Amino acid sequence: TRNSLCDSTVRLTLTVRPLGRSTQQVTICEGGSLTVGDSTYRRPGTYLNRFTSSSGCDSLVTTRLTVNQLAIAVNADITMTQGDSTQLEVVATPSSTYNYLWNSADRLSCPTCAQTWAKPSSTTQYVVQVSDKSGVCKQDKSVTVIVVPCGLYLPTAFSPNADQMNDHWVIKGNSCVTIVR
Repeated sequence: TRNSLCDSTVRLTLTVRPLGRSTQQVTICEGGSLTVGDSTYRRPGTYLNRFTSSSGCDSLVTTRLTVNQLAIAVNADITMTQGDSTQLEVVATPSSTYNYLWNSADRLSCPTCAQTWAKPSSTTQYVVQVSDKSGVCKQDKSVTVIVVPCGLYLPTAFSPNADQMNDHWVIKGNSCVTIVR
């Protein structure tokens, strides 16, 4: 203004862009994490993140995070006699429907079952992978089946000194050896 008179008019056209909004549903496995922008989430919940671009536009991302749990346990290592078989078992918690895959289908009765029978001809390490139905959680565990040959064990020495350690010379045989009289 000049001398209390209006000497120019400025016209402004203002466009207000709506806030960009998006929602995502994400599932992770317990122990995992999700990063959205500069935030990292590990626990289930609903999270809001606001982003501003270099052009000044804002957006809001809503994340609904689900955390699946999966823990597995398998037999302890097993020793068996050559020619025998043994049962391998994996237990997954919490109770649900899982996919099982044993790494070696060779000499297994069911390579996709939680319980299977193994009949290896030599010492073998079996690894089982368990995954939830969504494929988000996967865990591996291993069990070794130690195969001992059918036969006798003959000690090379004994000490008959009444100390109750190796006082007798004993020939030992595993379960496949039979005594003929």
